[in-house]
Amino acid sequence: TPRCHRQSTRRTGRVTKVDLSDAILARVACPTLFIWGGQDVFGGPDVARELVARIPNAELDLMPDAGHSPWLDDLDRCAMAVTDFLLRDVSITQRGEHLA
Repeated sequence: TPRCHRQSTRRTGRVTKVDLSDAILARVACPTLFIWGGQDVFGGPDVARELVARIPNAELDLMPDAGHSPWLDDLDRCAMAVTDFLLRDVSITQRGEHLA
C-alpha cells in the first residue's frame, strides 16, 4: 500500500501529496461514504475496497458502470446514496449512538 497518493491539480499544475497512511485513515472518526465508479481508470473497485477497509465506519457504494466521476454518470443515484447515508446517520445520532 502506498504511503501517500499523488494527486494532480489541473488548475495549478502542481502535484500535492495526500497522506493516506493506515495511521491517518484509522483516525477518521466520522461515518464515511465512498461513492466509487467501477470503471474508474485511476483506481478501480479494489482500490475503493482497500480504502473502505482502512477507515472505521466507512462504507462503499460502488456504481459498476460509472467512471472516475460517478456523479457525472448518474447524478440521481449519487444524490440518493448521499441522502440515504446522511439521513441514516442523523437517525443514529439522534438515538445517541454517535454522541460522545
